[in-house]
Amino acid sequence: MPSVTKTHLFNGSLEDVFSGIKNYSHYKDFITAVNEIEVLDPVQKGSSAQVSYKIKLIKTIHYTLNMFETGLKKISWTLSDSNIMKKNDGYWSFKDLGDNRVEATYHLDVKFKGLVPGSIATKMTETQLPKLFEQMQALIDSQKA
Repeated sequence: MPSVTKTHLFNGSLEDVFSGIKNYSHYKDFITAVNEIEVLDPVQKGSSAQVSYKIKLIKTIHYTLNMFETGLKKISWTLSDSNIMKKNDGYWSFKDLGDNRVEATYHLDVKFKGLVPGSIATKMTETQLPKLFEQMQALIDSQKA
């Protein structure tokens, strides 16, 4: 499956956007696809946390990511374990545009174990991204209050 890269403008300061997106424990409250999430201590050298997800997209998918933070510029991840994926690497990169606007680039490169229906792959990448950006904005807004 090819990778996907999308850019989105978020409302908020660079600090607000970065803080909201790295607030993994609150994803379940804002990201509708996330059924369960657990933030664990980092296990990989240089990582800031390990995050375990259970999401429902036609089929329940379990995966654990090693999370890495680079200042306020980037949050990246690599796959640690999954029931259906053999690769899940990606990142959010951030550019402060001033005036409480941040350009965020989201990149995801996923490869599945065995044969996975195209509907799952499409829903996980292209179909969910507009919804993800909207839900992330709500998470970012909740951090400002």
